[in-house]
Amino acid sequence: MVAGKAWENPGVYRRDWFHVGDGRPAWSCGCRVGDVEHKSNLHSCRKSLLNSLIGIAIAEGKINPDETLDNLGIDDNKPSLTKEEKQATVRDLLEARSGVYHPTVYETKGMEEEKPARGSHAPGTFWYYNNWDFNTLGFIYEKATGERIFNAFYRRIAQPIGMQDFKPSDGEYISSGIRGFLRMYLI
Repeated sequence: MVAGKAWENPGVYRRDWFHVGDGRPAWSCGCRVGDVEHKSNLHSCRKSLLNSLIGIAIAEGKINPDETLDNLGIDDNKPSLTKEEKQATVRDLLEARSGVYHPTVYETKGMEEEKPARGSHAPGTFWYYNNWDFNTLGFIYEKATGERIFNAFYRRIAQPIGMQDFKPSDGEYISSGIRGFLRMYLI
């Protein structure tokens, strides 16, 4: 009952979804039912989309999932990453098991409060939903491929699957100030 009321209340934050089957609208939900022109922030869906791009780059040999942050030359603002944190691999980041618990952009107060203490878990040993991992993966992708995430998403995913309304300029980087490269990206 509460969820139903929240769903009907236009002041409540929610997502809109629209599915097309056989070239025709097949299903939609949300506050703008059928409004396919409404664009919205995908928030954490961006992580699955980035993982798709990284999977392509791994298949093409541009990214090695077993490469460490240390080998990739990745560090953070002071306090810098520890030797142990630098042993986290691309695979650890993809699995949200890096063991790196630095502050990062787009981190909610709840995420900040629940974040494990630095050094409490070695890389690969503990799952924690951590924007630091995903933001760093965005940097790794761009460095390894030489292509900006939004251009790559457009070329490698949006165009091939027929996304009509996405364009690279829809994406947005939010700088975290962490060495000028760990940026949160919004699609």
